[in-house]
Amino acid sequence: MDGHQDLHARIDQLCARAARDGADPEVIEEINDLLSEGYARALVAERALVALNERLVELVLASGERPEKQIRAVADERRVAADLVERLRARLADLHEYFVVVAGQ
Repeated sequence: MDGHQDLHARIDQLCARAARDGADPEVIEEINDLLSEGYARALVAERALVALNERLVELVLASGERPEKQIRAVADERRVAADLVERLRARLADLHEYFVVVAGQ
């Protein structure tokens, strides 16, 4: 499940509103605010991804018996987290492009 579904829904709603209302200053401000919030959330998610990478390295380099189950679980969690970050960044890039178009009207 995407931990940023609420943000994706807000992006959809705001884009629909911007398409309807055009270069309304209030819409432009809301897009800017949503971009700021989205980038902040992406940074937090990326930090969590770094922590998972570090945990994975620790598990792989652990002396003695390697906990394969734990390695698989952390690798799976890392893969899901990376996908979520990638989707969020892509949506934010789309919203930013839309912001440039709307703000330029």
